[in-house]
Amino acid sequence: MPDQHNRPIPNGIPQIGPGTLAILRAKGIFTSTDILLRGPVLEHIPGIGPGRAALLLEWAGSCQPNLHAFLERCRLPDGELTREDLEAIEILAKDESALVRGLLAATTFTPAAILGSLSRDSDPTVRKKVARNPSTPDHVLDLLSADDDEQVRAAVSAKKSAQRDAVRMKVQSRLEPKG
Repeated sequence: MPDQHNRPIPNGIPQIGPGTLAILRAKGIFTSTDILLRGPVLEHIPGIGPGRAALLLEWAGSCQPNLHAFLERCRLPDGELTREDLEAIEILAKDESALVRGLLAATTFTPAAILGSLSRDSDPTVRKKVARNPSTPDHVLDLLSADDDEQVRAAVSAKKSAQRDAVRMKVQSRLEPKG
């Protein structure tokens, strides 16, 4: 079943002509998700500029309001998640696009419960991003350490190794005499 919210860029967006569409396609930007994920850099693409970028982002945001809100939240300084943030995250965790779920899996403010559900995602790339996320709890890493995919297991192993090294360095720094 195709994602009903991830729409191809139509010819009918005001002030976005065939030349702009050709530029976007040449850059691999074909859908509303592509536009939202590249949001901050759109205006720097030659031939797009800030005005067209704003129009494209407005159109894409109307197609996918939850993804748009989530990406805007990603660009804010860390802070408390609002109820709206949590609702958007819960919806995005079930998005049909592995690209969207992977983005959520890699974001450090994604709640532990959502990371737990994404650790069981059908796409190994999503599970690997959960394993690499610094906010992923140890019990989720333990589940991923038995994953069927070798790259997921390798990501867990690398993260656990880095955690052990960090603890070792912290202990050593406390044991060293202060000069």
